[in-house]
Amino acid sequence: EGYRWFFEAADDGIGMAQFTVGRCLQDGVGVEQDPQHGSKWYRKSAEQGIAMGELSLGLCLQNGRGIEKDPSNGFTWIKKCASHSAEGIPYVMMCYLKGIGTRRDMSKASKWLQRGYADDI
Repeated sequence: EGYRWFFEAADDGIGMAQFTVGRCLQDGVGVEQDPQHGSKWYRKSAEQGIAMGELSLGLCLQNGRGIEKDPSNGFTWIKKCASHSAEGIPYVMMCYLKGIGTRRDMSKASKWLQRGYADDI
């Protein structure tokens, strides 16, 4: 029942509802699991600037979950999230530390770590 209400709101263009529908589909919560369809809803949410949508789409792209694997594009979405939301900061830092979707750069990783401390994450 809850999924139906979220889906109606998502279909009406509500960004946070689009993220929630994506999460339900990715994880199979209240609906049959469908990562490909879930990643499409994450993209709709991300394109509206919903931080968790940006982060989730980025992670799906980095891991190839429900979408073609594209670590570089995934990093772009994760960094976009981190530019306006603390949720993305640890992921950007790890991308720089491990060279996921970007070149390995300890200096940039350190800067993002400091930003995380400044934002109290």
